[in-house]
Formats: sequence, structure tokens, C-alpha cells
Amino acid sequence: KPMGALTEERLKVILDRYESFEDPDGRIPKFMYGTHYSSASTVLFYLIRLEPFASAAVELQGGHFDHTDRMFYGIETTWFNVTHHSADVKELIPEFFYSPEFLINSNKFTFGMTQSGNVMDDCVLPPWCKSSPHEFVRLQREALESEYVSRNLHSWIDLIFGYKQSGEEAAKACNLFYYLTYEGAVNIDLIENARDREVIERQIEHYGQTPAKLLTKPHPKRRAIDPLMVSLFGRLKNPLSKRIDYVQLSKDLPLDGMDKLVPFQKETIFTESFSITARIQTIDNDGLIFCKANEKEEESFKRKSFLFSNQQQKVIACILSITDGYLQFSLYPNSSRYLSGQKKINDGLWHSIALVFEKKENKLSLIIDSLIDNQSTSLMRCDSDGIDKSWYIFVGHCPNYIDNNNNNNR
Repeated sequence: KPMGALTEERLKVILDRYESFEDPDGRIPKFMYGTHYSSASTVLFYLIRLEPFASAAVELQGGHFDHTDRMFYGIETTWFNVTHHSADVKELIPEFFYSPEFLINSNKFTFGMTQSGNVMDDCVLPPWCKSSPHEFVRLQREALESEYVSRNLHSWIDLIFGYKQSGEEAAKACNLFYYLTYEGAVNIDLIENARDREVIERQIEHYGQTPAKLLTKPHPKRRAIDPLMVSLFGRLKNPLSKRIDYVQLSKDLPLDGMDKLVPFQKETIFTESFSITARIQTIDNDGLIFCKANEKEEESFKRKSFLFSNQQQKVIACILSITDGYLQFSLYPNSSRYLSGQKKINDGLWHSIALVFEKKENKLSLIIDSLIDNQSTSLMRCDSDGIDKSWYIFVGHCPNYIDNNNNNNR
């Protein structure tokens, strides 16, 4: 949906106004939004705390900052305005996804005080980012790269660059803007009256332009990445550089509900360099991501009763799991030989995780969201600890416990 159609109450007001509009001169076509989602004033609104945008905003306002209540005071107030006020349909700018600096009043500008008595300084952020600009931008970027956005990005492209940008399809999608915002709507060179030309030029410059229309049919839906993947590597100088085997397990793989065994017959794991990668999402303290077990344990696996038991510990090995909310690798259940991460990942957000073993240096690394979380060069032994080619890979089993029906993990 376009910004103006996000709430039904506001959309009703906009559509009523659209249906009743008629230009007496017949020059202006019907439109739904007199303002635009992307304009120079929108950029200056968001970047008011940075130069040279602050100076440009002052110039636009005739030599002073705008009234504080109309400025970018905080995320909550801005979100309310763009979802409720019929004249405010601006979208986000790229800085929301890479630049925390635009949220900080590092220049110590005096913006004034709101009518409620609050002094405007740094941007007021929501509590879920702990008032940290860096955490806010990180979470914004993670949301932008999420599976939900990947599965719906084509709909946004249709509105901005595609077949729903203008014309009949735009009207059906509640996406019609003032005619001067569209490419080719007016030929400036043919306007003889200097005043009329200046008015139109200023409106185009300051109040927004719709991008050139690139597509005349629906944009294809992006093929999203499966929520959990396991990639196995071996015999590599750089274990992350080349994949030798790939197992697509499921499009939706709950940690507590996966009963599938994946045979791995290429070579014994841990005798060569390798990597295991996955994307996970959970709010639980414990859960299995990956382990190896003898094929004889298949029935026990399906009964969800074998992992972390005290019986036949050597039957299960090479456990990559979430333990107390942290990423952890251990050779065997309850073993003292383990490597634990330092960052909790059971926060309900998607995380890209990897276990990397470099044979030459005998180095084991835990990686979370492209950053090394912990490393060890003493954990792995040179022998294979009895692990042979008849072992299987188990993925996605929740260890706590047989009757666990938790669906909060992926």
C-alpha cells in the first residue's frame, strides 16, 4: 500500500476528497495526494541535524528553523503524522538504514521547544532500540533485509517505478499524486508567462517528483531465502570460499519439529576445514541447530529423547546449539570441551550464524551477523573421536523436551 492508504480512516478522507474534486478550468486532473512521498523538503526534514542540510532548511524557511512542532523531533511523533495526517505521506530516506549520525544533534543546534514543553535535541527514539541511534539503524537495516521485505518488495516497486505508479492502476491502488509530480506532465519551455513558469518550477523542485516509470507490468516476486539453511564445506584453504555440498531442508523449519535426517557421506567432518552456516530466529533459551549422530539413533531422534541425555554420549557429537541464549559448539553432550558465544541471540530477531573450522591452524570460530563472536585453537583434537562416515546430520531439534510444543523457533 502507498503511505496514504496505511490507515482506513485517513484513506476514507482522501478518497472522499478525490471523488468530489473537479477543477473548474478542467486543467488539473483528479488526484489523491497534494504532497509527495519523496521531495527536497522531506530530505531536509529528516536531515535537519546535519550540515549542509540544516542551512538549506533555514534558507527554505526564510532565514530560521521551522516551528519545532513541525520538525523531526522523534520517531513516534513522525510515525503518527505519516499514518494519520492526510497531508503527510513521506517515506523514509536511505540514512535510516546506514547512518546513525543523522539522529544526533552533534552540531548543538538550538531548535527550540515544542508546545508540550520538550526541548528538541537528539531524535527521540523508541524503547526497543534502547535509545541508541546505532542500534536503531542496525535494527532498521535488519528489517529491510528481512524475509518479509524480500517477499513484498515487488509490491513497493510496482507503486514507485511500475505499473501502479500512474493511470488507472494507480487509481485502483490509491496511489495518484498531483499531476505536476509526474514525468512529462508539463513542458516548461512552452509556458510563456514568467510568473506561471516560476510557480511550476518551484512546486516541482520543492514538493516532489515521481520517478520515471520503468515497468508496465507487475514486477516478479523475489524468491526469498529459506529461513534455515545448512551449507557444508570441506578441503578448502578458505573454508568460506567454495561450497561442496548443499542441503535444502525446509521452507519453514521449527527447531522443535524437525524429524528429518540428512545423510552426509562425503567425508568425515572435522578432518578437513569446513563451515556450517544457518539463519535462525528464536526467543527460547535452548535449541539444536546442528549435530552429528549415528544412524542407529534415528528412532530416538524422532522421539525427541536423545539429545543431552547421559546415555551413550559418544553416539551424539559435534553439537551446534543455542544454550542459555548463546551460540555454543560442544563435542559431546555435557562435555567440558565447548566453545560458547558472547552475544545472546534469542531476541526474536533473525541472525546469520556460522561455525568455521580451519584445519591448518586448528582454529574454531563462532560467527554471528558477520562478526567473530568467539574463537578457540585448543578445542579440537586431531583424531576424529570415532566419528565415521555412517553418521548423520540432525537439524532443528529442540532439546527441552519430549513434550515441547513451542513454535517460537525457526
